[in-house]
Amino acid sequence: GLLLTTVHLMGPMATCWLLFFFITFDSIANGFAELTCFADRRFYDDWWNARGLDEFSRKWNRPVHMFLARHIYMPVRELWKNSRDIKRSGFISRLQKNMPPSVAAMAATFFFSSILHEVTIVVACHRWNHGVFFFSQMLQIPVILFAERAAWFRGQQALRNWSFWLSM
Repeated sequence: GLLLTTVHLMGPMATCWLLFFFITFDSIANGFAELTCFADRRFYDDWWNARGLDEFSRKWNRPVHMFLARHIYMPVRELWKNSRDIKRSGFISRLQKNMPPSVAAMAATFFFSSILHEVTIVVACHRWNHGVFFFSQMLQIPVILFAERAAWFRGQQALRNWSFWLSM
């Protein structure tokens, strides 16, 4: 059934993903960097050693991560931190009181990134899958928060790396 099909597709999908990564970052990006004499060739970090989805999303695509950190994460975090002083009532005030600025900024960044990824997939494939890619990317937020908060999971680096690879 579904489990067997998923297991059979894991190898080919991982191979396609790794080929896409190699072609995009090691071939195309480095080719354009060579043509434009761009000195900073660090397009990715060691994402294969990631201990969780949060570390993976920071390491596998550095140009996008740096853009999102500079233009989405930092401004939202500062806005959330500074707007706590404004007196409000209702849902927003409870949300601001209970949610740290870093979590709000992470959620906004993932939301923006998920929208862009969904639009890219829809345009590239000419097919709308009812936001499946968007929701699967947004589901990473609770997984990341669980991995950060679970004390038994936090110190286990090898277990975290294994769980990362199994979630891929």
